Amino acid sequence: MDLKKFTWTREPEHYEINQDTIEIVTKPHTDLWQRTYYHFQNDNAPVMQMETDEKYFSFVVKTEFPGSLRQSSATCS
Repeated sequence: MDLKKFTWTREPEHYEINQDTIEIVTKPHTDLWQRTYYHFQNDNAPVMQMETDEKYFSFVVKTEFPGSLRQSSATCS
């Protein structure tokens, strides 16, 4: 995968791309949460993306969160 082909939507203030890791530090209260029961929608987090001609594709994400988390939610599909 050529990471130079990726582009940012809402580029974060700090990120680091290495051979086998991408570290993104987001601002507080950023999220990509969509359409909850209470109609809450937040679309302000950084997104690193690329185009593909493949009809189907998959990827693996490993996350690490330092310290304690009061609330966490993640979905991959």
